[in-house]
Amino acid sequence: MSCPPQTTIKRGQQLNVEIDWQNTGTTSYAFDLIFLVGYIDATGNFVVEYGNYVLDVPSNPGEAKTTTISFTIPPDAPTGTRSGLGIIGDYDPATGNLTALYAYLLCQDSLVIQ
Repeated sequence: MSCPPQTTIKRGQQLNVEIDWQNTGTTSYAFDLIFLVGYIDATGNFVVEYGNYVLDVPSNPGEAKTTTISFTIPPDAPTGTRSGLGIIGDYDPATGNLTALYAYLLCQDSLVIQ
């Protein structure tokens, strides 16, 4: 995973995020990929505002993949600069819990919402 150049997008528009990743393990597995938009608060924590996920993306050992995660920027989203957080893990949408974290990448100030 790597951070893209800063992107400007308007509220109400669709954002398509491509995550390039690779199964570096020794077994086939179905990974969950998540992309979140938010900001870093005064204490250094990432505050989630919105995002989306793709569940159960199958991958064989050593296989490189690109997964696209799409969602619409909420029409009432705050304007300004936001950060993106890409996550590869195991996610339970019923509870909203990440049950395993395999990799993540924080792209600070990667989005400008207008």
